[in-house]
Amino acid sequence: MSVYNELSKTIEELSCAFETFKQVNDQRLKDLEEKKSVDSLDLEKLEKLHQTLDQAQMKMQTLKTASKRPMIENPEGGSCPEQMQHKKLFLDYLKNGYQEDLKKFEQKTLSHLRPEEGGFLLPESWVQDIIKNVQGNSVLRSISKVVSTSLSTSYDLIIDRSDENCIQWGDDVSEEMQKSGSNTPKFDRVRFPLFPMCYRPRITPEMLHDTKIDLEQWLIGSASQNMAAAENKAFFHGDGKGQPYGVITAVKDKLLTAKEEEKFDDKKLEEYLLELPHRIDPTFLSQAHWVMSSSTLRKVRSIKGTNGYLLWQPSAVNQKTSLMGYDVVVSDLVEDGTKANSVPLLFGNFAEGFLIIDSQHMEILRDNYTVKPLIELYMRRKVGSGVRRAGALTALMCKN
Repeated sequence: MSVYNELSKTIEELSCAFETFKQVNDQRLKDLEEKKSVDSLDLEKLEKLHQTLDQAQMKMQTLKTASKRPMIENPEGGSCPEQMQHKKLFLDYLKNGYQEDLKKFEQKTLSHLRPEEGGFLLPESWVQDIIKNVQGNSVLRSISKVVSTSLSTSYDLIIDRSDENCIQWGDDVSEEMQKSGSNTPKFDRVRFPLFPMCYRPRITPEMLHDTKIDLEQWLIGSASQNMAAAENKAFFHGDGKGQPYGVITAVKDKLLTAKEEEKFDDKKLEEYLLELPHRIDPTFLSQAHWVMSSSTLRKVRSIKGTNGYLLWQPSAVNQKTSLMGYDVVVSDLVEDGTKANSVPLLFGNFAEGFLIIDSQHMEILRDNYTVKPLIELYMRRKVGSGVRRAGALTALMCKN
């Protein structure tokens, strides 16, 4: 089944579950208004519907992310003879430890891309597959600005810090403008450091030579899964010291403006939702997203606006799951507001506000000495992240 067909089926399931959810939830609200005790069977049914909606939401989110994955050219290693030769020599190195031919190939063909820490560069098709798989398992990658760089230590971005529009009408510049410097753009160079991410799978020599094991797919799959889990956590909570800087850390460090509350009050949730979109520049609203945990989304689903309609609406074909007109992205790496200094709601245009940087290259070192009789494959890639435009993002922060 194609991604589109599966997505359409999931959206249909979500819509059906939502219609049932509305009926049961309306009855619950009616019972509360009439000061009746809520039927335990209705509560049980509501909980099951929440679970169904959660599962459909996560599946739909995964499918939509998968549909946005970059197309990878030459998935079988490429028709380019150099790429095919690189892959053959690389597999020979992994399985047998033969490195002389691979070393000569890199010196001749990839001399401008020599690894920093020894070892050898992964074939280009392997790197593309790992990046593709990592992106398919990343919430923030799906909505943020993602760039790649050939630089090994950092990525520099030029950001316009002008407080006002620097466009003027006409060719003449007044004397006052010349003196004040108004209508002159103000640019800053912001440096985003890249941090090494290391993955060290261990394997027996017998498994390396087992013809039933696809070494390429095993290594790409396991590396992708573990790297995605590590970087997802860093993109939310990383402190920028040895790991990428996270968006929730930026809220707590007050790099992003946030609505601060003493505690997360379910009764004030509608108030929070109504206020946050007004805390960012209106020019960023067209591509804005909500980011929250599944437990917070459950509370949001039950909120009705003044017009009597639920604020949250399920996705339809070619449309997004909507909360007050903005797409909703769910990750349980977002806090639920029950602990001190937690951030249960994020809102804004992440494509403008948050930047993720990938190094274009990955390297590997085969170590058959440290953990004998096993062979350790020391993989290394570099990743960075940080706030790109603070005015594009905001959040709810709970102190206690």
